[in-house]
Amino acid sequence: MIEIMLVRCLFNSLSKKAEAKGRPRSWGGLGVAFWFGGEIMGTVVGLLLGLDILPAYGIGLAMAIVGAVTSHVIVGSLPAVVSGDDRAADQQANQAQPYAQGVELSSARR
Repeated sequence: MIEIMLVRCLFNSLSKKAEAKGRPRSWGGLGVAFWFGGEIMGTVVGLLLGLDILPAYGIGLAMAIVGAVTSHVIVGSLPAVVSGDDRAADQQANQAQPYAQGVELSSARR
């Protein structure tokens, strides 16, 4: 039960981080996939090493934490997405500057 709450908090945390960068909230699913993938793979590796179930599951939980940290690093390193409105405003501002300077120069010549 505690693990489900932790995974839900992981999903919400990654979703908020991705949303702040203009990305979809579905990036939170990366953390869930990395958590359960790491947990399953770590447990299987522990069992293949001949460990009992409890130590093998401990390795699985350690790998789940590694997966959670990795997903936070990946989502944190995503570049922010600039929306179409922001790009249009930037282009208008860049185009307006030469004209504004040209107006100032032409009015200064008169």
